Amino acid sequence: MSGLTWVGGGSTKFTDELTQRRRALQQALTEAMENVAHRIRQLGGQVPALPRVSTQITVATSPPGSFTGIDPARLEHLIAELRRAGDQLTQAGPRIHGELTALCVPAAPGRTVGTAGEWAAGQVTDLARRLDAIRRTGPELPFTAGMTGYGLFGGHAPDPAGAGKLLAEAQTGDDASFDRLMKLQERGTDPGLAARINTWWITLDAATRAALLASDPVGLGRLNGIPSGVRDSANRTVLGQRKAAAQRALNDILSRKPEGWEEKAAEQRRILQRVGQVEGGLAAGGINGRPAALLLAFDPGGPVGRAVISYGDPDTADQVVAYVPGLTTNLDSAAGDFERARKLWDETRRWGEGQTVASIAWLGYDAPQLSASDITNPGKSVVLDNPAERGGAILAGFTDGLRATHRGEGPDGLTILGHSYGSLVTGKAAELRPGALADRFVFVGSPGVGVREASHLGIDPRKVWVGEVEGDPVADFRWFGQDPSEPHFGARALPVTQGPVTNPHSSYWDVYSTSLQSLAKVVTDHKDIHTWPLPDPSEANSKYPKSPKRGSLWE
Repeated sequence: MSGLTWVGGGSTKFTDELTQRRRALQQALTEAMENVAHRIRQLGGQVPALPRVSTQITVATSPPGSFTGIDPARLEHLIAELRRAGDQLTQAGPRIHGELTALCVPAAPGRTVGTAGEWAAGQVTDLARRLDAIRRTGPELPFTAGMTGYGLFGGHAPDPAGAGKLLAEAQTGDDASFDRLMKLQERGTDPGLAARINTWWITLDAATRAALLASDPVGLGRLNGIPSGVRDSANRTVLGQRKAAAQRALNDILSRKPEGWEEKAAEQRRILQRVGQVEGGLAAGGINGRPAALLLAFDPGGPVGRAVISYGDPDTADQVVAYVPGLTTNLDSAAGDFERARKLWDETRRWGEGQTVASIAWLGYDAPQLSASDITNPGKSVVLDNPAERGGAILAGFTDGLRATHRGEGPDGLTILGHSYGSLVTGKAAELRPGALADRFVFVGSPGVGVREASHLGIDPRKVWVGEVEGDPVADFRWFGQDPSEPHFGARALPVTQGPVTNPHSSYWDVYSTSLQSLAKVVTDHKDIHTWPLPDPSEANSKYPKSPKRGSLWE
């Protein structure tokens, strides 16, 4: 293999396998000739000089995971050589096996030769597909990091959970494979899963994509890494299906009134209510100058239901912000959370200086509730971090998907806005993706984010903002570690509304407020954004001042 054929991006693994196969082939041929020679001697014949079959392979390698270049013409030549070797060796293997058997000598070398041929033929299929992908890169097949890592030369990419196999099975319409992929996704342990899913999707042909979208919209709509427009289409299909199914079930229950019909009817009404909340959130997109809304996730079942709506396309937006809500969030009353995402988008239009923004309401986890049964349940209680641990893993996977589907290297700026208990969820996700979860963090009304210092979130502390309105009872709770508004935490103070407000904990999205203006300026990375000087860190018990001594907040 020429050293200039392919360097990086899996060449090391291929080279190792090629070397091992070639060594085994050489050893098999040598062993076969020695066995034949030994048999000739046994029969009293003259053994001719045996040819030398050992040669060296000239290669150039680089560390696994780096992609440094490829020469398509040389790769095409490599494919042709592998094809020729595969044809010849697969034919030679059985013939050698038969001749050795006829001579009553060990015939194992024949099987080794045939196996080497099968390997070479298998590489032809794989490398030809990848070469075709390289030649098609561009608008049709974006040359992203995920495309490089998993689509072109994915052999080097670790896949301990077997996601590649599950995707291959899902491609055949296997619902169980989609379910297993979803479980992997919710663990949040594989940072490359969304990129692998994205690459799998964009390398499928159009007919296969259309068939999957028609046959399993539930599966596609749930997977991070599927383009946002495709997820929206899939989830809207699911939304309509679940609405129609719930209405049919409700009509049937009311007409028959079987045993326990009141409870059964209430469950169907709950699903319809949740569908209605999502429909309302979607309908508010595309009006008053807003971009169309995209439904990135939808599940009306479970204790609280889940939905993710984006106002703007996160795959193409210059700036993306994901709002993570907290205590009592549920799909039964999600209208207010969707409205917060819209209000923030509306405000970014004032300060974005022509940037496109996608504002996401991420109701993607089972937020703790205030019922007595939830508070006393260790897995659901708001006074514990168990729900945040699970939610953080799901959020980490979601942001992996945002980066994987964005056309280019990623959004110019990805901001995670954690409110209330949602700030703890964000902190847990940041610990799972050190330095990679977001470009900016904003925490408002936070009872703690689960880390002692802003630097522990993995990004420059100057890009971590904390806002606390006076009288916010949750922000004063200080339950989950260091109070993020304290100097020792090391974040920047977010200018917020001064003086009494009607609902302090919910006031950060009040229209025309300083708080909402500040959020929009952080999201758009406004050039004039700054805060007054931070207090001396030695003043451990002091709060950041709530406003500058004088002048504008955004001078």
